[in-house]
Amino acid sequence: MEDILPLVIRGVIVGVLIVTALAAAYLVFSSSKASTANSEITTLATGIQGAFGNQPDFSDLTNIACTTGSACSALVQANAIPGNLISAGNLGNDPWGGAITIASAAVPGGGSNSGFSIEYDNVPNGACTTMLDGLSAYAEISANGSPFYPAATAAANGGNPPTPSASAAACNAGQNKVIVIYGPAG
Repeated sequence: MEDILPLVIRGVIVGVLIVTALAAAYLVFSSSKASTANSEITTLATGIQGAFGNQPDFSDLTNIACTTGSACSALVQANAIPGNLISAGNLGNDPWGGAITIASAAVPGGGSNSGFSIEYDNVPNGACTTMLDGLSAYAEISANGSPFYPAATAAANGGNPPTPSASAAACNAGQNKVIVIYGPAG
C-alpha cells in the first residue's frame, strides 16, 4: 500500500498538467479564430465598400441575398468576398461553423440602406469579447442585440464603445450573434 501512494500522487499531478495544457491550447486556438474572424470581417467590409463605392447607397444588397450557402455571385464577381470565405462557389461559414450573413442596413443617424451589416453566428463567449474589442472603423457593433458605437460617436448615438466589462456582459449566450454595421468608405 505504501508503494502505491507515490504512484497515485504522480498520476494526479500528470493528470492536472495534461488538463492545464489542454485548457491553454483551447484558449490560444479560440483567440486565433477570433483574430481570423476580425480579419475576415475587415476584409469583407473593405471589399463591399469598394464594390459599392459609386452607388448612392447599399440597397442592391437587398437583392443579393448573401448568406452562408448562397452564391453571392455579384459580390464574388466584384472581388468583395475573399477566397477563403468561398466554399464550393458559395459563401462559407464563420470560423466556428456558424452562418455569415451580409445585408443592407441603416447606419446610426442614416436612412435605410445607408450601410450594410456583416453577421457572424455561433461565436463563443471569449471570442465574442475579442471581436467586439478588436474591430474598428464600424458605425455600430452588437452582440446578442446589445449595441456599441465607436468612441467618437457613442455619445451622439446614446451608447458606449465596447469596454472589456461591457463586452463580457453582452457576450454571455454561449453561442453569440455578432453584427457589425458599416457605412460607406470615408
